[in-house]
Amino acid sequence: MKVRNGFVSNSSSSSFIVLLPKDFSDTIDYDKIAEENGEDFPIDKLKEVIAQFIHDEYMYDEEFYYTYKSDYDLKEVFNELISPYTISSIDTSSDAGCTVMADRNKIQEILDKTK
Repeated sequence: MKVRNGFVSNSSSSSFIVLLPKDFSDTIDYDKIAEENGEDFPIDKLKEVIAQFIHDEYMYDEEFYYTYKSDYDLKEVFNELISPYTISSIDTSSDAGCTVMADRNKIQEILDKTK
């Protein structure tokens, strides 16, 4: 298994670990995303994806294809939004990618122990 600290977008054979700020959903400029992707871009579906990810703290790649069917690549936009917060990328089997949110408290505990 390969572990990377960088971000590889649009890879269905990679899983990502991210640490999002508490106000992540408030920082997203949905108007800018709609402008960059065209007025028909499904902003409501993107909002659903973000809300579901924050609620569940994980998102399997297949959910983008089966749950959030669209003419647009929501996964690509989602990946762009979370890429600055990616801690690690792990190569997995094909089409088995997943994005998982790291536990903020656990990260803080580890950081405190390493001081």
